[in-house]
Amino acid sequence: MLRASGSIIGWLRLEHRELSAYARRAAALLERRRRERPTLVLLAPRERRYVDLLEELEASARSSELVSFRWSAERIRREPLTEALRLGASSVLYTGHGARNGWFAYGGLTAEMIVGAESWNFDETNAVLFSLSCSTGRGFADGIVAGGAAGAVLAPLRDPLHLHSRALAHAIVRALGSRTAALYEILERTERDGGSLDGYAIVGDPAVPVASAVGAERRGAAVFAPAGDAVLAADASWGA
Repeated sequence: MLRASGSIIGWLRLEHRELSAYARRAAALLERRRRERPTLVLLAPRERRYVDLLEELEASARSSELVSFRWSAERIRREPLTEALRLGASSVLYTGHGARNGWFAYGGLTAEMIVGAESWNFDETNAVLFSLSCSTGRGFADGIVAGGAAGAVLAPLRDPLHLHSRALAHAIVRALGSRTAALYEILERTERDGGSLDGYAIVGDPAVPVASAVGAERRGAAVFAPAGDAVLAADASWGA
């Protein structure tokens, strides 16, 4: 984690036009109303150890004021997920395999796939993305921020051990559940709670508030991503 005089700092590797657009987006994020309930989106592959981790993170979120949406790979496909992510969540957390160009889950997800062809309006932008996946701080994070999918991204520059990523994910969710705050405050709480940020970088503004856009909770609740054992109501018109 980069620091200057004890303060957490981030970076931006953007062209002039992208930098201008980011400045406007960051200003809009700073205006978000903090009274909106914080929304957390949990993402992961279908591998058992990550499914188990998301179950633990969901339980942690339920014990706080966080509204959590679990959109792991066994619940939702890549195409609907990229649309669903335009909800303006206060935070999105991915834990799983990846590389500098993106995530291996969902059949492979790059920053370009997430950003898509249509511009993200300010209410669609997620405040912060925690990408706990190998080397995604070295390319993927830049594309997410440049494309407007998140105001800031926390991601590792190298390949963290699963055990360390697991502990960090728990510390982040506990920090998010205390109260709405700026990203750097969330990360300070994370470190105090034992989450190691060694080897991680912030792409974007560390002062971005981890706050939801108006309507984020409603948009998230409308996403179809049922659990494998969910009982789904049949459409009455099928028997007509």
